[in-house]
Amino acid sequence: MKKNIMMRLSAILLVAVLLTTCVISGTWAKFVETGSATDEAQVAKWGVEITAETPDDDEYQATELTADESAVTVVADTKVLAPGAGVKFASINVTGTPEVAVKVTYTATLTFSDNWKVAGVDYMPLVFVINGTEYKDTTMAGLKTKVESAIAAYSKEYAADTDLSTKVAEELTVSCYWAYSTSAADDAKDTALGDLAAAGTAPTVSLTINCTVTQLDVYPTV
Repeated sequence: MKKNIMMRLSAILLVAVLLTTCVISGTWAKFVETGSATDEAQVAKWGVEITAETPDDDEYQATELTADESAVTVVADTKVLAPGAGVKFASINVTGTPEVAVKVTYTATLTFSDNWKVAGVDYMPLVFVINGTEYKDTTMAGLKTKVESAIAAYSKEYAADTDLSTKVAEELTVSCYWAYSTSAADDAKDTALGDLAAAGTAPTVSLTINCTVTQLDVYPTV
């Protein structure tokens, strides 16, 4: 009998301890910290503009004429080339301060008609001037490669927030003139090309320049 009473008391005491432990555990202090973050983003500024101009003043006197050479005067309804004179093809300007990294890409296509020839041989008296630098070659293919490569070389990448209007590379001006010569042999070749024009089969040259500004795939790294 005593044993049963003791066992019952022990059981009751155990239950009381467990209940007390549950109550106490619910009231103990804990370490608690809460953090939050709020941020906002907006679309990056672009604002890039490309301005391409083809000058109306079609003819200009080549700068290499000396004082004793008579001034070259050209009167025509279209852009024409003549010994000592030439044309201004294009002037391209890029402006804007984009908030992203960009690449400015130039491509050019220079095309000659196939009759820049005298006695079946290429005769190429033209000199191209790209941002003040002259490019010339004795063949159509050679000059084409030089001019297209020179224009493409102005392609460049720029970091975000760069004012493109301050970059010299974005001021692309291209002109072309017919080199003046005092050589009798060259005079005969010049005349032969001029006679082709008079016969209605004038040698021609055309230049197409494309300028593209593209955002680069560059993002902040963590």
